[in-house]
Parts: sequence; C-alpha cells; structure tokens
Amino acid sequence: PVGGLITAAVLPSVIYRTLPASLAADFAADRLGLAFRCLCLPAALFFSEFLLGAAARGTSTKASFDPATVQCQGQTPFAIVQANRIHQNHIENALIFWPAMFAFAAFGQQAPYDARLIPSLCLTWIFARFCYRLGYASSFNFSRIYGTTVSIACSLPLIAWTGFKFASMLLQK
Repeated sequence: PVGGLITAAVLPSVIYRTLPASLAADFAADRLGLAFRCLCLPAALFFSEFLLGAAARGTSTKASFDPATVQCQGQTPFAIVQANRIHQNHIENALIFWPAMFAFAAFGQQAPYDARLIPSLCLTWIFARFCYRLGYASSFNFSRIYGTTVSIACSLPLIAWTGFKFASMLLQK
C-alpha cells in the first residue's frame, strides 16, 4: 500500500506537469466540460472489460451453451466469475471517483489548483484500475492491493475538497 500511495502522489504530479497550461480553465463550466471529456477513458476501460468478459464466456463450453442455467446451478467457470468481479469492482470504484471528480470540477472557483489536475487524476485512476485488473487476474495479489490503493488515494482528496467547499458554502449562509 505504501508504494500505491507514493504512486498516487507522484504520477498525477508528473502528468500534471506534462499537460499544456492551456488546459487551465477558470470557470466551473469549463472544468466540468473537461471532466466530461475525460469520461472517454473509463468508457474505454469498461468496454475493454466487457470484451474480456465476453472472451471468458466464449472460451467456456459450459457458459456459452446456456449461461443462465449454468450460473443457477453454481457451475459458473472461474474465468467468468473473475471477469465479472473485476468489472463489478471497477464500477463500484467509479461510483466513488467520478461523482467526486465532477464535484471537484464544479467547486473549482477560487481553487488552489488549475484544471490540469482533472485529467491528471483521471489518467492516474485509469492506470490504477489497470493495475488492479492485472493483480486480480494474476496469482500475485500485491498488484490488486496496489491498484486499489492508488485509485482510492486519487478519490480521497476530491472527496475532502468537495466536503470542505460544501461545508464552507453552508456555513456562509
């Protein structure tokens, strides 16, 4: 987990410094637009997971004949169960990261960061989910923990900043 935390701190910084300064958006609508453009990355991730799951189902003689009956009887092959678990975990993690990312973009007025942080964190999150997939599919579970640590570490600052901005808005009223 320590290596994951270090990666979650270093990788967005490196990506941030390589992105052009022209991405620095001053308005919340521009930041939200940038966050929406970054959605193509998890869309590609989820589509690839769909293809990998379909490939796992296609290689199984049990599941390719009648998947519903096979699953009801508890005879689902491990490759299908594994592909479904990986995909389900990506979706669960996306439900933490993406709402926090959109709130982070919306509460960007007078923020101590510029909009380049949005694609930096998005790319880091995609890298983390890729590491998670490799770790889950291999027998070396450290990569799974590593990927989870990086993806959660990308989400926590977003949640903290959004909570701070939301609480400060409530206290001002």
